[in-house]
Amino acid sequence: MNEYFVKRSLFIFLWFFCIAILLNLETSWLSETVAVIILVTVVIFGSILLGYRNTYFAPEPKIKMSLILHTSFMGLMLVIDLLFGKSVWYFDLARNFGFLGLFLLGSFIFYKKNLNLNVAKIPPFQ
Repeated sequence: MNEYFVKRSLFIFLWFFCIAILLNLETSWLSETVAVIILVTVVIFGSILLGYRNTYFAPEPKIKMSLILHTSFMGLMLVIDLLFGKSVWYFDLARNFGFLGLFLLGSFIFYKKNLNLNVAKIPPFQ
């Protein structure tokens, strides 16, 4: 179970690292509006997919484990943002709750899609 939390937290950390890299890319051949639309779309769909995959690989009970992972990691990020960030506290709050919402939306999509399936029949858990 600890392996799940460590591995999936590493994937969330890498996702935020990739977002930071994408924010620092200079694209002179794209207009700023198009670049923002592409970046926002990638961040939204990537965060939903990450939440889906975190729930897919969660041990039983899946909803409890993915909820613990997502809320604890985003709580840690919120504390770090509030302590060391340079933005206003309500921007930090909105950003972290937004990412938490996207991760939980991915978890919700997993459960909606696999509602009639027995979780024990998913390949990694056979």
